[in-house]
Amino acid sequence: MIKKSPRWALIMAGGVNLLMGFIEITASFFSLSSSLFADSLDFFVDGVNYFSSLIILKKSDKIHRKVWLIKWHMMVIFGIGVLLWAIFKYIHGWIPRWEVMTTISILALWANLFSAWILQAFQNDSLDLRAVWLCTRNDALWNILIMIAGYLTLHFSSPLPDIIVSIFMGILVLKSGIEIIISPEKRESHSHH
Repeated sequence: MIKKSPRWALIMAGGVNLLMGFIEITASFFSLSSSLFADSLDFFVDGVNYFSSLIILKKSDKIHRKVWLIKWHMMVIFGIGVLLWAIFKYIHGWIPRWEVMTTISILALWANLFSAWILQAFQNDSLDLRAVWLCTRNDALWNILIMIAGYLTLHFSSPLPDIIVSIFMGILVLKSGIEIIISPEKRESHSHH
């Protein structure tokens, strides 16, 4: 039986994301997959997001906005790191292990679906809870892209599907982070969605 508490849901989702981030970053180096590396960083960022949301659950809007801005700076750093790793991998031409990519991405998909499920009941409780729920839901789509990249890697024996997905993930996160940071209007409107 699910306890009707956003605090409990954030602890559960945060723990799952940090654990999955550790599993995925280990698998990314073992498999030489840049898309798994990108997703592992995203799990770590999401884990931090959940626990920071837990801390500011009853705090003022001013504190919420400051924490929100820190999160978006983290996303910019994450985006740059993913792009640099993808470029490095392209230069060396490493072909990732497709079976590790698909297996771990399926596990990651279940982790994101579980987190989205336990958070959905609280998505309208605050702007921050709404934001973390939307991020978790979108992350599930990334896992599906990594699965597809894994199968394409098997079919073409090429590192490009993995690199393309990781670059797409990196650019998307980097663009979102920069837009929110440099534009007060967008930051304000984003925090109200």
